[in-house]
Amino acid sequence: MGARHFGIGEETTWGTAVTPTRFYEALSESVERQKGFDEIASIRSYSTQQIVTLNDIIRGDVEILGNYDGIGLLFKHLIGSVDTTGTGPYTHTFPASTGIPSTDRIGLSLTLEMRRDGSLVWTYAGAKITGLAHSFGTDQASRMTWSFLAKSETTGSSATTPTWPTLLPMSPSQASISFDGTTLDARSVALTVENPVDETFLLGSTTLSKEPDRSDVLKVTATAEVLFDSFTQYSKFQSGADVDVQIKSDNGTESITYNLNKCRITSATPHVSGRERLVATYEITSYYDTTATENIQVVLVNNDATP
Repeated sequence: MGARHFGIGEETTWGTAVTPTRFYEALSESVERQKGFDEIASIRSYSTQQIVTLNDIIRGDVEILGNYDGIGLLFKHLIGSVDTTGTGPYTHTFPASTGIPSTDRIGLSLTLEMRRDGSLVWTYAGAKITGLAHSFGTDQASRMTWSFLAKSETTGSSATTPTWPTLLPMSPSQASISFDGTTLDARSVALTVENPVDETFLLGSTTLSKEPDRSDVLKVTATAEVLFDSFTQYSKFQSGADVDVQIKSDNGTESITYNLNKCRITSATPHVSGRERLVATYEITSYYDTTATENIQVVLVNNDATP
């Protein structure tokens, strides 16, 4: 088994591959080229007589360890814009205070380098981030799963020499979730962000013909497994009130904060299992963050001068 790695680079022109500059501790991946065919069975036979290629696209997920350094570039491409302040540590706020003009959504693309085994290297150009799932639990370090859609695949390039984050990954002791400023007794938290983008195929090509653009608002949901010992938080579910939810991981110097300041709790009833503690799984949908012009605001504090 040879060396393996996953890295990304920020493209200047959509679909023109660049050398990766950020590398992540990847745990697994499912990025693959997929082809669609028209399988034609005419009246002259019971078997398929003709096969025509319709489309050719790359999509899939990469699971990495949650870390503070190096991930700003991923959030920039997920959300679309960023403000950076400070001088080590730096504070990166996504989206920027000016919001996300439509022009910002076009022109943001990545090259993915997947070194799957030694000299066996795949390069995926014109990649867009279509989603994030970030989980925290008491049984393991934090995980992030990033979803990608890409334009083209090449194989056989020389592998880039990687550089790795020096910080330890986000640990359970650093994570928390709060409702309206009150920290909950949580066992686990999971955040999901879906970034809907269009896939445009035109006559004359089987690959993506136009750079994918966002086709809808970000869809942001979260779940939290919480000890249930009073009706304080449950009453917010009963009343259908807006809830200000904050999910955070903080090691004392670096941190990441997900601000979801206008949410509704969609499910919260605890259920009994033997003599175990009573636990509720809160399911949350974020509708708007009034400070972010989006359904989420991400504030990342780390040592990177550039996201």
